[in-house]
Amino acid sequence: SMDVHVEVSLNGVDFSMLSVLTFTYYSDTVALSLDPDSGSNSLPQPVTVRASYVRNSTETVCCWTSAVEANLPPVFTSAMWRNSSTILCMPPTFPGQSELEVTKAYVALS
Repeated sequence: SMDVHVEVSLNGVDFSMLSVLTFTYYSDTVALSLDPDSGSNSLPQPVTVRASYVRNSTETVCCWTSAVEANLPPVFTSAMWRNSSTILCMPPTFPGQSELEVTKAYVALS
């Protein structure tokens, strides 16, 4: 991660010296593997997602889309952070195969 300072100016010359804010850039999360990579539709089990650059954030969610029915809307489930390289996602019930994407605030990270 990298921190940068942010200041505000109304004229491009005089900046807000009293209220310097910090913005943090983070590396993109990259999914590496799923375990298990398949399971029962009638008895869903948590899916372990191993990835690089996993942040502990309440904004991280798992986005599931149907690989069979293109007209089905995506389903968002909570992501449970385990450590800097692992989260758990609970799959929804989908007919047939589904795809998983880990997202933050509905913007894809991987």
